[in-house]
Amino acid sequence: MPRGLLVKWTVRSGEFEDIGRALLRFPYKRKPEDVIDKYFSDFYGEGTVCEEYARCYARPNGEQALEVDDYQVVPPRDYEVLKRYGLEE
Repeated sequence: MPRGLLVKWTVRSGEFEDIGRALLRFPYKRKPEDVIDKYFSDFYGEGTVCEEYARCYARPNGEQALEVDDYQVVPPRDYEVLKRYGLEE
């Protein structure tokens, strides 16, 4: 059974912020940072700018920035339960 990675991030646009979460499939042979970067590297489309690997991403025009705040590894059994509730991206 696969395990997961629960990622929490904050999007900032001017003085406004919003918090998001995603449950990502986390293959055993990969590093968490690689899974996070793969997910966020095109978060804003093809022009997404990576300001810091697996940590900070931005829109090409700089109007919005996204920062990965935290992540935790989710055991296979918990990952399967969370997937059933639509939390997987």
